[in-house]
Amino acid sequence: MYAYHALCSDCPKCRKENIVFLAYAPHKKVVNIPNLNRVICSHCFHEYHQSTHDMVLRPKTQQEIDAAGGEHLLTWI
Repeated sequence: MYAYHALCSDCPKCRKENIVFLAYAPHKKVVNIPNLNRVICSHCFHEYHQSTHDMVLRPKTQQEIDAAGGEHLLTWI
């Protein structure tokens, strides 16, 4: 059963899903357009920029969020 919704981004290079934790990367690098976030693919390590509005909320289980490294973030909220 899905307990959470996570902000997800699909890598333009390998097309795999990445769970985006905005609290981990609050800075913007090189790009000066508002609402663009730097995302590094956890599968192929491709770096790209994507708007928060273009990311998708997808249902996730606690295990999927923990596997992506978000177990520490959920304890803060």
